[in-house]
Amino acid sequence: MQINKEFLKSLNPCANRYENYLEHNADFSGSFSDFLELPNVAYSDKSWVAEKILNKNQAVKWAILCAQSVIHVFEAKNTDDKILNNCINFLKTVNDFDNLTDTEKLEIKKHLDIIRDYYTAQYATDALYTVYATNAVYAVCAAAHAAHYTIRATRFAASATIAATYAARSAKNAGEDADAAQQNQEALNLQFLKQVTSL
Repeated sequence: MQINKEFLKSLNPCANRYENYLEHNADFSGSFSDFLELPNVAYSDKSWVAEKILNKNQAVKWAILCAQSVIHVFEAKNTDDKILNNCINFLKTVNDFDNLTDTEKLEIKKHLDIIRDYYTAQYATDALYTVYATNAVYAVCAAAHAAHYTIRATRFAASATIAATYAARSAKNAGEDADAAQQNQEALNLQFLKQVTSL
């Protein structure tokens, strides 16, 4: 797939997004992987393009990798609880998200129900939980939703990657500021994106 200004215009971007692209990259023409390396295109814009062009399998696999990378945020507060990890591990066993079996659909739904019930209970009793773990939980839930549903699957997947970014930001390492943590996660998300689009 060749990315250039004509192709991007065909995706119907907002005026500001497209004008910014033209200001810095009007003459660019290259692969999607090359596009992801452009320095003057915001992460949100790269993610937006990905949402428009990925197929469901690529989108879900991207969401899985991003969500998996921040499960440690949840497990740092819930050291013995593997509900997010169990969900992601199951999703990684699925070969074709376009053609889920009834058994696979039921299993994904089961994981979603477990996570929702757990989160609802924790939210009601532990305010700190919402700070440290909400985005990690949401990243995994959004990945599972992307896997389970055909309509808006890529939108759910993109939401998972955004939640992963905010999870990393809220759980920054000692000595690391929140902006740096977010930028590091965004860079990691883009590496995952390259990985799934090269399959």
